Amino acid sequence: MKIKAKQYALALLELLKDKKEKEISGCLDKFIKALIQNNQISQIDKILDFFNIYWNKEKSEIDAEVSSVEALDKHSLKEISGYIQTKSQAQKVNLIERQDKEILGGMVLKYGDKILDNSVRARLRGVKAEMLK
Repeated sequence: MKIKAKQYALALLELLKDKKEKEISGCLDKFIKALIQNNQISQIDKILDFFNIYWNKEKSEIDAEVSSVEALDKHSLKEISGYIQTKSQAQKVNLIERQDKEILGGMVLKYGDKILDNSVRARLRGVKAEMLK
């Protein structure tokens, strides 16, 4: 039976749980060797994506990304973090800010498995779709 990326991620989480920083490196080496031995190293990106989700859940953290045309001010970033914290019930929000000229205006917010697209580009696509009906 082939082990799935989610199962590897959960195994890695258990392996690293309560380990000290010095022990983690050795555990990761063993984990990578096991992936190679089982011909599963090609799954490493998926495994790490799942691991990150489980790790953040365990630590009550959530990763988030906000994209806008221009850099947002500190107050706006704090409000966005507060919104995500309330909606996700996480203790900590790891917010990454990106600038994306293609969205034309507004912002796109991604956290967990959610995407909130309040960009001008998305609104224009909606108008275009309505006009084509």
